[in-house]
Amino acid sequence: MEAGPQNITGEESPTGKEQAKQESLKIAANYLGYDRVEMTPDLLNQKRAKMRDNADFLRAFSDESRLDILIFLMHSGGQKEMPKYSVSEIATRFNISMSTVSHHLQELKRVGIVRVERSGKERYYQLDLDYVIEWFGEWYRRLLYKRELLRAGSHDCPHDITLEELIKRGTSEGKEAPPAVRN
Repeated sequence: MEAGPQNITGEESPTGKEQAKQESLKIAANYLGYDRVEMTPDLLNQKRAKMRDNADFLRAFSDESRLDILIFLMHSGGQKEMPKYSVSEIATRFNISMSTVSHHLQELKRVGIVRVERSGKERYYQLDLDYVIEWFGEWYRRLLYKRELLRAGSHDCPHDITLEELIKRGTSEGKEAPPAVRN
């Protein structure tokens, strides 16, 4: 009989729904102080993919011209919504070529920082303020959560389990979720 997939410790790993359920229980158990989370290859790959997306988002802020464009889009006028600008308007503002501006805007669009709207042949770009706030807000919540876990004596990061599962399991054992994640 052929052995199933193995985790990074070389032990046989379950697959599919069973694995997801085991992972959730291990994470909850760890949070509640029962066990340490085993980092399976699947969980590691999920974390890597998420971190790659986060790195792409942050890399968008690494170019000086792109940063200038972002600052301009963020701080320019507008009463009820973020203003929209064409490539030519931004190129004129910064005295750089339209192809360079277009390249930077495409990169910002790719990671979700700006959205584009077409009007005839012209494209207008606008900062997606809601997405940027959501992205930084998620990181802020995760960092607060991690800080609370560390203060509670946990060194693992059980953010792959839903808050509801943690609270349900914790309350059945007479424990509470960290204050930063309570509703």
